Amino acid sequence: MTDQKVLETQKWLNATYGNVTGFEKAPENGHTGWKTIYSLREALQHELGLSQLGEGFGDATKGALVHVITEVKPGYKGKIAKLIKGAFWCKGISSGEFDESYDADLDKAVKALQGYAGLPKDGILTVNLTAALFDMSAFVLVEGGDSNIRKMQQDLNARFSNELGVMPCDGIYQRDTNKALIYALQRTVGMSAEVANGNYGPGTVSLTPTVSSGTTGYIVQIIQYGLYVNGFYKGNLDGNFNDGVVSGIIEFRKFMNLPPFSAVADLTLIKGLLTSNGNTDRDSNTCDASTQLTKNDIANFKRFGFDIVGRYLTGTVGSGENERPKNLTISEIKRIAEGGLRLFPIYEDGGYTVEYFTSRQGVVDANIASQVARELGFPSGTTIYFAIDVDVQEGEIGSGIVPYITSLLKTLKYTEYEVGIYGTRNVCLHGEKLGVKKSFVADMSYGWSGNLGFKMPKNWAFDQFSEYPIGGTPIDQDASSGRDKGVVITDFPKGISRNEVLKKISKIVSAFGVEFGKKITISVGVLDVTLEAKAAVEPKDGAIFFFFYLFCN
Repeated sequence: MTDQKVLETQKWLNATYGNVTGFEKAPENGHTGWKTIYSLREALQHELGLSQLGEGFGDATKGALVHVITEVKPGYKGKIAKLIKGAFWCKGISSGEFDESYDADLDKAVKALQGYAGLPKDGILTVNLTAALFDMSAFVLVEGGDSNIRKMQQDLNARFSNELGVMPCDGIYQRDTNKALIYALQRTVGMSAEVANGNYGPGTVSLTPTVSSGTTGYIVQIIQYGLYVNGFYKGNLDGNFNDGVVSGIIEFRKFMNLPPFSAVADLTLIKGLLTSNGNTDRDSNTCDASTQLTKNDIANFKRFGFDIVGRYLTGTVGSGENERPKNLTISEIKRIAEGGLRLFPIYEDGGYTVEYFTSRQGVVDANIASQVARELGFPSGTTIYFAIDVDVQEGEIGSGIVPYITSLLKTLKYTEYEVGIYGTRNVCLHGEKLGVKKSFVADMSYGWSGNLGFKMPKNWAFDQFSEYPIGGTPIDQDASSGRDKGVVITDFPKGISRNEVLKKISKIVSAFGVEFGKKITISVGVLDVTLEAKAAVEPKDGAIFFFFYLFCN
């Protein structure tokens, strides 16, 4: 539905600033969107005297605005007042007549926005409030939002908006909210505003307190916030270390496997609530590696307390002279079993960009991975973790990731193996909804948008949180929930010779009426398979495994 005030704003912007160099015209459709917001920002920049206009509301805009904002108050007249009125209409807040007067209606609109944002309703328009106004951020509870999270956002604004800016108050726990919560912790434990930055670095780690029953104050409220957004607290957000906080801490520790399972809120608990990777110095029994492991590597892993190791089914890492195989071999499997480690398989042979993930690719990957796992002797019921090793944005998940995971599930259900997903919390949460039973969470990438502000999936089996070398061999350290204990392989399938492989290929090709050495294309469901059978093909080639699985089993 067209908003006439928004349409009036768009038309005025284009008529007034359409010939200004660098100004991009707003769409005249009566609907607020980023293009209209960009036009409002560029018009404001022009009125502030900036020669170069841009879509952002950065330091240059704020620096210019700070010199005039104190004059923009009741009684002021000028185009800046009209731009502010237009921004309010685009925000869905009435600002009276669309003119150049800072009148009582505009003063009322400023106070309304302050109230929505959790700020004192004093009517004083600040640089930070103006930046929030000239933005698409929502300050009312949106669909899918949580009223308690909105109250938390308002509280954080009330305390820290002068330093952080005015964050959205829409009830959605998101990246900005997460960073603001870490910032609140930093300021609460004594870090100055000049040093605090919303990142949980070494300085914050060193200052993180240990809090237990009997403590009160804002530090407890921050813990309550952390427990709430992770789904482990439903009580009052009042700063009291009550029974709900006690049980919430214990349950969160158990869920994340963070012993001791007591009600003490220490670094491991607090950082675990506020970041994806948590306390990176904590102990765990699992690691994964992209290196073909020697007997010495396995002995070193055992000495470091690891019981389970994740390894890749196929592929290489590095490039050029540094390229090396990462695929698991039967001899390596034997060394792993003899060394007392259990094993879980990972499939990642590409997939470093969002474009890789399609329904068709899911069919390909499921077939390759299951055939290789079978050739290596992985027993029935083993979960194969398919890597989605990219920071997928929420808007991209439905178009590519969901079809990819759906294809994995549909294809692997006809085999003896189970689908697992490696990816961000958000990706794993989507996989969980689709029916994936186990997740390998890429929490080590704590800055990824798919981790910040997202809960841990309930089906998590492994949680990757740190990386370092052991005896020169790089590893990723993983926590384990116990949902996947790994496997020990001692029974290996009988191998197949190169001549037998070529005979099978020749037989299949002949069956389709094509001479050996020619190309054939065969459609199977959504997949078109093209095979050129020639003597140079090696049995280990992934395409051969895939072809055998489809047509030979």
